[in-house]
Amino acid sequence: MTENESQLQAEIDQLHHTIAGMESTSKMLVRRDIDLRRAYDNLKLFDREKTEFVSIAAHQLRTPVTTARWAMTALRKNLSASLQEDQSDLLERAADSVDRIFNLTEDLLELNRIDFGDTAINPVPSSAEKLLESVIEDHRPQFEKRLITIEKEYANNPKSVFFDPAKVRDAIDNVFDNAIKYTPVGGKITVATTYTANNELQ
Repeated sequence: MTENESQLQAEIDQLHHTIAGMESTSKMLVRRDIDLRRAYDNLKLFDREKTEFVSIAAHQLRTPVTTARWAMTALRKNLSASLQEDQSDLLERAADSVDRIFNLTEDLLELNRIDFGDTAINPVPSSAEKLLESVIEDHRPQFEKRLITIEKEYANNPKSVFFDPAKVRDAIDNVFDNAIKYTPVGGKITVATTYTANNELQ
């Protein structure tokens, strides 16, 4: 075999070796791609099952927690004057715990709505003042605990305007939570509504 033939044979052998390596790498990449796809499908299934579980659990928690919250509010209104100091402190701690569970449940429901893509805005004719009164009533135990006075300045306005009550309520809840957190004990929170010339709520 001549020198040229030997060199050509060596190049052919090297080419075969390179091709074999590429085939091995390609097979490995295909197997890895299949494994990743299976893992991704399993994660999607797990995430869907997790979302469904959270939705069911949060909805089942909401009713009893809301009932407990109203019961705590009634107890604080009707029994606070007749309770001893240690009993009153115990009731306050229980009420705070119920409030935290309620807020956690609401957060879980909101995350669940986001997971399911339920972020569309659905405006309907609604009363801003009625919504504010409902939110104020929900937060009344916190107001009373911190001796916060609520001052209302509702503007003369139409009976209803178009907005999404659920989305606006979530926003107002957050505003009230922050207002309560940063208002000093014995302070005052002013709740006001104004409307534009086109009857748009501000």
